[in-house]
Amino acid sequence: MRVEIETEPEFRPGNPETIAEPGLYAINPLGRSFDISPDGQRFLMFKESTASNADDPFAGLTRLIVVQNWFEELKARVPTDN
Repeated sequence: MRVEIETEPEFRPGNPETIAEPGLYAINPLGRSFDISPDGQRFLMFKESTASNADDPFAGLTRLIVVQNWFEELKARVPTDN
């Protein structure tokens, strides 16, 4: 969920909005199971595995794809006039 807030002239919360589909999300006992981008516009969350091993929330996961410098690749693939 997210809630927009105003701080001036006084604190006023907005209406809550759903930003993630309902479901079971993994809990990492060693740290966070989510992260937020530096600009606050995106976040990553791990969904709970549907594997039968309930002791391991990452059981059944076979891969994780991480794309670095994707913006540079996008600019190379889709050139602009700028």
